[in-house]
Amino acid sequence: MNDRFLFRGKRKIGACTGNWIGGYLHYDDDGYFIGDQNTLPCMYTVDPDTICQSTGLRDKNGWLIFEHDILEARLDKRFPEEVTRTEVIWTGFCWALKYHECDPDVMDESDEKIWEVVGNTIDNPELLV
Repeated sequence: MNDRFLFRGKRKIGACTGNWIGGYLHYDDDGYFIGDQNTLPCMYTVDPDTICQSTGLRDKNGWLIFEHDILEARLDKRFPEEVTRTEVIWTGFCWALKYHECDPDVMDESDEKIWEVVGNTIDNPELLV
């Protein structure tokens, strides 16, 4: 399975409402669904406002990085106590890191060694304050 084509979203119906589900994205007139296989019987209805696509990249701990994830790193070795946090966004042509008041930086494989997923803007928006 190619990680780049995975999605996640929060379940909308059932006992596990609000829990994250990951897999393939499907859409029809009844809504958005995500599941392990690309067939409707194995899919779960998800809230469209929570759908995030995988970047295909992993963080320094091996976790898959998704759109709207919040990443954290200590970028300046001279000041190891300083933490930088950023959101992962789709710019229309590439995945990028969105810093406050700055233009987004394009993401690539070198980011996998630096950044760590610490949350996402759907569950933890306060991490970017």
